[in-house]
Amino acid sequence: MNAHFDLLVIGAHLATMADHTPYGAIRDGAIGTRGGKIAWVGSERDLPRDATARRSLDAAGAWATPGLVDCHTHLVYAGNRVEEFEARLNGATYAEIAASGGGIKSTVRATRAASEEELVAQSRPRLAALAAEGVTTVEIKSGYGLDTANELRQLRAARRVAAEIGVDVEKVDERRTEPGIWQHYFAPAEVAALAALPEEARCERFFRYWTLKEAYIKARGMGLSLPLEAFSFLLDPGAPVRIEIDPKLEDDASTWEFRQYAPDAEHLGAIAVRRRNGAEARVTVRRARITVGDEGVFAAEASASASGDSPAEG
Repeated sequence: MNAHFDLLVIGAHLATMADHTPYGAIRDGAIGTRGGKIAWVGSERDLPRDATARRSLDAAGAWATPGLVDCHTHLVYAGNRVEEFEARLNGATYAEIAASGGGIKSTVRATRAASEEELVAQSRPRLAALAAEGVTTVEIKSGYGLDTANELRQLRAARRVAAEIGVDVEKVDERRTEPGIWQHYFAPAEVAALAALPEEARCERFFRYWTLKEAYIKARGMGLSLPLEAFSFLLDPGAPVRIEIDPKLEDDASTWEFRQYAPDAEHLGAIAVRRRNGAEARVTVRRARITVGDEGVFAAEASASASGDSPAEG
């Protein structure tokens, strides 16, 4: 086995979800990564004796968990039923509430009465709350329209909510910047800009382009069905990042804002945000540390800092 890692994390408790024990927990575990992927995971005492790493990190007893996935949400709807919650606390049954026109009937009426804009506006905070709790992937269902026109309006709203922001973080690795990659996949203007740079400056510029492109296609929600050569980024010193988009993509470049940040010396990230009603986007990058309390409850401690238009510590 190749026991050399790019990053070796030790002193961590791991939630592997790999067996029938609660969370597949491994106390005092270790994780080795190579090429951006997990190459080894297990108890620290089982690490190969000859294990080496370019970089090591002591997690000091923190938990490492998979990204949370919420695979069944009815996130897009209108109104709320707070008065029904109060009624339940006062002893009313769900059957009694439904008989008086409450329950799901109440939500259906409010959802049908709401415009697409209102559905989007009410759904954004719900999605943001899930993200703040560590949810990385959300499946959004319709279900409160109960007829074709209203269900389709919910789905359009869901797509808009999901397609307003994209984030990408990459490990800066010169081995991934072969000319054949950017000459084949990047837009002509980006290829020319990279070719004009001295070789020692190409790696950072490559990853600035790459993370921006990934963030944009994620924000569009269309993945690699968007040809990477059909849009390009302008990285003028001292100026905000700008995007130029081929008309065949049917998108308005003026509605987008981009930020880039460097969480550490080895990584580069980008954020793509579609402006709402022309207003400038406010982007905050949070550095979080996960801790575990005496009762095993996960808690997050975070500090926030605003990101800039060019790579910076965030």
